[in-house]
Amino acid sequence: MMIRIQLIILTFLFMGLLFIGIGLTRDKCNCNGNKIIYKYLPSSDQLFDDPSVSQVFKKMFDNPEPWIAGINTYDQKQQDNTKNFYKTN
Repeated sequence: MMIRIQLIILTFLFMGLLFIGIGLTRDKCNCNGNKIIYKYLPSSDQLFDDPSVSQVFKKMFDNPEPWIAGINTYDQKQQDNTKNFYKTN
């Protein structure tokens, strides 16, 4: 029984060393490896003529945000409902 376990362990050890050796051999013999290809991209005037930051974000700071207007109208509706509830006829 003990001999079989040792035989199995030695078999796995041998197979592991064999696979490590195969992997190292393939790694070193990678003769056709990846080639780096350099491509020239001509410069464009558009890269340097960007609009200023204030022009890009002007709309964001000048216009009121929609959710603020929604809260204000909700508050007005709530106040009207409260006034109508306590209104005495």
